[in-house]
Amino acid sequence: MFRVWNIAENKCIKFFRAQHSIALEMDLQQSLVAAGTTDHKVCVYDYRKGYLTHLLEGHRGIITRVAFHPQSEKAQVIASSVDNSIRVWDLLLNSCIAVLGYAAPCSTFCFTPEGDSLISAHRDKHVLVWNLSTRLKTANLELDEEVEAMHYIAKKKATYLALFGEKGQCRIVNMANKEAVFTAKEPVQPFLRCAYVKSRSELVGVTAEQTLISYKLSFGEDGVPALEHVRDSIGFHDEIIDVAIDSARKKVVMATNSPLLK
Repeated sequence: MFRVWNIAENKCIKFFRAQHSIALEMDLQQSLVAAGTTDHKVCVYDYRKGYLTHLLEGHRGIITRVAFHPQSEKAQVIASSVDNSIRVWDLLLNSCIAVLGYAAPCSTFCFTPEGDSLISAHRDKHVLVWNLSTRLKTANLELDEEVEAMHYIAKKKATYLALFGEKGQCRIVNMANKEAVFTAKEPVQPFLRCAYVKSRSELVGVTAEQTLISYKLSFGEDGVPALEHVRDSIGFHDEIIDVAIDSARKKVVMATNSPLLK
């Protein structure tokens, strides 16, 4: 069951039946939500009208992440799976138009702001950069831990990745020379995911102990980014399944394995 909530009024405004899903992403401009299901499918719904618009089949494993292309006019959904592939789906053609294959499953991925490249983290401790036009790898970064979440940072024509790993390490890597420009002084619990609060310039990481750890993103005079640990939000959160940011109200919204949103 999917439920659509009005957070300001704290009430459910619509609900509709849907397949059991483990990965979700919304496109607010098109009123769509993409869901990766446990039976290896990607379902796209119109959440305002409450019906299925696309059923995308082709993955051979559980879907680990789904996302809409940053440029809504492309009408594309990208999905990763434990079958070691990342598939690009065209919603206008209702078909897969590209398969980005690799030797290990993808744990997470993100886009460059223009949407011309996709950055994927894999279970063999590699981070890859893909050109979505040519479907070719353009960079390969080898790390000492698996990356569970990441955020793309651009400043003064330089590009960086904030990486949150399974060992609880938080670091920022320069994508040009593949060197770390910042590493947190003390590792915490293993990270599971992260979200960016644009209005506060903060990255919020979720740990395996269900703690929210906030880092302030700042830049030096040379434009090099750094993170400052500013707060921990500790409480009985159950198991945190996903987090999202309500930028207008400067709130973090959590979906947990309880029936409630927090």
